[in-house]
Amino acid sequence: MQLVPELQSALKRPGASVPARVAVVNEDLWVSALPISGVGVVNSFFYDPPLRFWRDLDPEGKLEPIYNRYQFMQIKLEPAMAGADFQISSPRMDAVTLAVQPQRFDFAKVKADFVLANLQDADLLKGNAHLQIEKTDGVNWTLFRVMSDAK
Repeated sequence: MQLVPELQSALKRPGASVPARVAVVNEDLWVSALPISGVGVVNSFFYDPPLRFWRDLDPEGKLEPIYNRYQFMQIKLEPAMAGADFQISSPRMDAVTLAVQPQRFDFAKVKADFVLANLQDADLLKGNAHLQIEKTDGVNWTLFRVMSDAK
């Protein structure tokens, strides 16, 4: 499986010693397919929960009973979220959802270099000061770069 050339070239980071890490928003198929094509995905299927990832979001471990499990981890946009920038929930025993407020959430918190979204979700993310549009195919996807000053 190979990426479309436009996306493949956009994910290259000149001079970087480690591959780019992508946070995929609301697209479970992309979360599964991108790792097969060699792309590092922040949210995906895990045989062991990535506890370091969660510690960065929940340093005091208050929500550990929610995310301390084998899991499929998904990122969903929650525009109506009041107050907090994110919420962690578990819709079923084998899944954990990180719901993020699209205009405020800093994707550097999840160590992402890029955010990949469908066009509808991209419209919600365009107002996020931590993101800059890198590339879009204008039909299916938009790739945002996580601003380096936010990391």
